[in-house]
Amino acid sequence: MLVQMKIEIKRSLNNKMMLVAILLGCAISISHVIQYVFVKDVYDPSIMWCPESVYYNWLGASSFPMQSYLYYLVLPILAVLPAGTLLYDDLKSGYVKNVFIRTKKINYFIAKYVAVFLSGGIAFVLPLILNFVLTSMWLPALIPEPIIGIGPSLTSVGYEIYYSHPLIYNSLFLIVDFIFAGGMASISLLVAYFVEHRFVVLMSPFIVYYFIYSLNNIIGMNSWAPNYFLIPGFNQNYIWEFIISFIVIFLIFISYLGKGLTNETY
Repeated sequence: MLVQMKIEIKRSLNNKMMLVAILLGCAISISHVIQYVFVKDVYDPSIMWCPESVYYNWLGASSFPMQSYLYYLVLPILAVLPAGTLLYDDLKSGYVKNVFIRTKKINYFIAKYVAVFLSGGIAFVLPLILNFVLTSMWLPALIPEPIIGIGPSLTSVGYEIYYSHPLIYNSLFLIVDFIFAGGMASISLLVAYFVEHRFVVLMSPFIVYYFIYSLNNIIGMNSWAPNYFLIPGFNQNYIWEFIISFIVIFLIFISYLGKGLTNETY
């Protein structure tokens, strides 16, 4: 399995679409820094009552900047671009038949899932890390104050960590975002079994994601949409949102693996 996993991870990370996803994400990330960070005057005496901090201003600080809203809205596109269609390509080209001669089905399907999951998480999180580093080069990493009106509310999960150890809080959120992005990319694996068009496979995570976002807008509960609660500094993040998300990701994995192992048409 390790050999197959190494092959699949290399295919997922070492391709042009991974580069496209990272460049697209970095373009949004850098434009945010230019428009909203580099214009900040850290020494402005009018803001000394609550000085500027990296935690108020980086891309994950809130949903107010256009780039922050856009970045989390296109999360599934960034996640699926690197490797989301590789299973579809393997099935249509007959590549899987050659693989199954050399290894067990379960080895291939688990390796494929891990590779797609990792590529999705990396493609989404790397530009966020870049943005945080660039923002940190311009603004100090001062402990956030709840009086500023920016950041998690006192009912959000982990708010105590945010206002005492914000670096740990944001690091944990990046891990959550990594998992969620990988999970969104894995939707394309399940869809690949049932559709005939590559574009549908590529767009399937975004369709699901945008449907959830639209549904929450209709019922007036925007904070329940993942493109909001996945933002580290969003003011309303609840534990059940993440629990449900992780359960769904696990169910997608089980469904994908079960379909792959029971399909006899390869």
